[in-house]
Amino acid sequence: MVDETYIEFTNTSIYSSTSLVDKYDNLFVIRGTSKFFSTPGIRLGYGLISNHKIKYEMNSNLDLWNINIFASMMGEVMFNDNKFIENTYSLMIKERDYLINELSKFPDLKIYNSQGNFILCEIKSKSITAKEVREKLIPKRIIIRDCVSFDGLDEYFFRVCILKPEENKLLIDNLLDIFK
Repeated sequence: MVDETYIEFTNTSIYSSTSLVDKYDNLFVIRGTSKFFSTPGIRLGYGLISNHKIKYEMNSNLDLWNINIFASMMGEVMFNDNKFIENTYSLMIKERDYLINELSKFPDLKIYNSQGNFILCEIKSKSITAKEVREKLIPKRIIIRDCVSFDGLDEYFFRVCILKPEENKLLIDNLLDIFK
């Protein structure tokens, strides 16, 4: 199983596994709308598999009403709105490049390259924890993800989401105050 929930934030012609589904009948690719289309409440997703036996078993065990009419209607609109998809992808790339470039200027941070809608950062000096950075940003209405609970990471890792240009600039300006 390959989870492609974040795939729309990348170049799908390079990173998606969907073209392999017909070649490997044991490959199951799942996608959802909650991340790229910002629709976590509708719980809409889909899967691709070429194994007819597994597909039949899955379909025979689905609830008759496994998605509601609103999710169905939204899905039909979302997946066909190519202008939205292209604009969102272009903005994401531009803002991701901006954030990676600006965050890389901080001598105290190690920035990990990203193809997604967030960037992983490590505080190299260990002079402040990610939790402390997060607590300093919250009053400024900025939230970062403290990654201490992620396997292999510790209290000096945090993740920032790529947002609107003005929000990304606000993040950088406030991090400048913290990492003087």
